[in-house]
Amino acid sequence: MRTSAVAMGLLLFVLSMSTIPAEQLESVDSIEDVTVTWEGDATPTLVYEGVLSDPQDADNISLVDAPGMVHFIQLVHADEPLNIEVHEEGFTHGQAEANQTAFLSSSRGNPMWISIANSDFSSPNAYRILVHSNAADEDVALGNQTASGYIHELDNRGDRIYFLTGGSAEIQMQWSGNPETEFAGHMTHFPSELVTPFDVDMNDGNMTLITPPVDSRHAWYEISITAQTQSSTGTWSIDRSIVSHGDDGCHHDCPDLIHENSLQSGAHPIENTRWETRGWLSENDTVDVYPIFIPGEIWETHRVIANLADGANAKMQLQSWNNSGSYLTPLDVAHGEQTVGLNMTPGYHVLKVIRADDVSGSNAYDLDIQTVNMTPEGAEPFEGEMVDRWREFIPFYIAVGALLLAPLGYVLWSSRGTALDNEVQAHERGRLKRLRERIKRLIESNAEQFEIDSALQMLEEVQWRATIAEMGEANLSHHTDSITLKAWKISGRNLLVGIHVESNSWELAALRFVATEGPSWKLSKVSPASLFDGDEIFLDTLETGSTRFIQLELEGTAAGLDLQLSGLVDGKPLAAIPARALLMDDD
Repeated sequence: MRTSAVAMGLLLFVLSMSTIPAEQLESVDSIEDVTVTWEGDATPTLVYEGVLSDPQDADNISLVDAPGMVHFIQLVHADEPLNIEVHEEGFTHGQAEANQTAFLSSSRGNPMWISIANSDFSSPNAYRILVHSNAADEDVALGNQTASGYIHELDNRGDRIYFLTGGSAEIQMQWSGNPETEFAGHMTHFPSELVTPFDVDMNDGNMTLITPPVDSRHAWYEISITAQTQSSTGTWSIDRSIVSHGDDGCHHDCPDLIHENSLQSGAHPIENTRWETRGWLSENDTVDVYPIFIPGEIWETHRVIANLADGANAKMQLQSWNNSGSYLTPLDVAHGEQTVGLNMTPGYHVLKVIRADDVSGSNAYDLDIQTVNMTPEGAEPFEGEMVDRWREFIPFYIAVGALLLAPLGYVLWSSRGTALDNEVQAHERGRLKRLRERIKRLIESNAEQFEIDSALQMLEEVQWRATIAEMGEANLSHHTDSITLKAWKISGRNLLVGIHVESNSWELAALRFVATEGPSWKLSKVSPASLFDGDEIFLDTLETGSTRFIQLELEGTAAGLDLQLSGLVDGKPLAAIPARALLMDDD
């Protein structure tokens, strides 16, 4: 009887122990990581600490319930392995027996909780659990610190992380995610909205991305990375740093070249004031172009003065442009190191800041540009009321014009095919003559590369027929319906080669100098700077209607040379070869 009573007591004790309810834990602390930008509003990581005191002891942790919620649960420590399970009504998200483990779970819209129980009790078991929950699903602007977020298993769009920068920016990016996370990158140019994808083909990696140069200070790039999963819960983390220095006057790097189509839209207006900016130059960024606009009337004269602060390790080129014609064209140029000035009429003009040849690394410069209106008071035209009555005289103009032009038409018809000198205006001929003399003087005096390049660029902007008429008879010529090739001997082994494409652009064009009666020629200098090897210059693409001038210096003792222009025209190989050779020793 006594034995039965003892057995009954033990049974009641066991039953009472098995029905001990699990303890509901509350967080004891929270952790906020201010070094991370979270998707949406930042949420803290909650800290839970508990002790399982006997074999039947168990604890529960209730999780925040909201649509699209993702929970990251970490068992960071337990004295002994314990059994941890993540539940949702009617579903178990995960289970493990361990001292340390982690779960990443997407809520399905029902209450969720964590169950903690003993695995193999031997002594009181203390543990620590961290829970971070976030339900945001929106684009994240990536700044100077790491950005992180979660992807819900039902989110088929994923998360987009983006940031803005300018041209020629060197960007280092690092990203990571769980094995289920897939990344894709895109670079979008604005304002053209041209999208270029780039590879982000791992769930954990890094890369260096360099944005292409821009043609205007108003142009920029949006770099975006998309993180997605295939119907599973994901996590992502991304950070970036721009290691190249940017120019204050642009989104990052100012344009390296003059682009006439964006000259007006990108110009800085300066009117009787001083404009200041700061920029950077390096081995990969040797030129910054600053278009400026001077408001005023066409008869006014303004003095433009540009200054570089001490220690700039740079020089300047100030260009005055003609704004009175149908197209903007360069008129005059001035060079200087710390200060340069030029008189200009109102309109659009250009200043170039050029890196010095004997410096290394990245160098900052401080630039200021000021304008002063030099126009005398009496230079302004009469400002009386003007009555526009020109339409009343249209019939008279037509009759008189037809009468006066009739003899001229007969003369022009009779003398068609004469030299172009009669077609070129006197001031244009004078400009060409000065350009020709300037190019010859620069070549013979071994002038700076950029001075020769500037003169050649101005020569290319003049009509081709006018140019060849004023440059004199070429030492070597080749003309077809589609292309004209001419070469002038400047001095010694210095040549000036002109190429004009009438129709059908040439792709992968190359110009070769083949020696006749002697050893091969070797190119030692080419302006503007181009890729060359041995006796061949690579010209890339020659567009229809374009003109290209190349100044070069040869090394060799051959008696003459053959010019050979080769490339692809309409996808087919084609070559242009003059009928005779150029004799180098024939003056």
